[in-house]
Amino acid sequence: MIGRAALGCMVLALALAACGEKSQTTSSVVKKFDVPGWKGGNADYNAPGWVASDQAAWEAQLRARAQAQNDYAAPK
Repeated sequence: MIGRAALGCMVLALALAACGEKSQTTSSVVKKFDVPGWKGGNADYNAPGWVASDQAAWEAQLRARAQAQNDYAAPK
């Protein structure tokens, strides 16, 4: 008897959880058009030393960031 009640509670909990899922589609208001990364973005998130719209500086920043995450690089 207790097993059936527990099973019923679990089924009810799963059914309620499935009904609460939110839609994951984006609206046209939020959608941004794709631009190259080096063109710039929000200035608050720019790394120091990076100049907006400078592709060479952007690539240098990417190389420096990747090198900092390289486990096999010699320590400085």
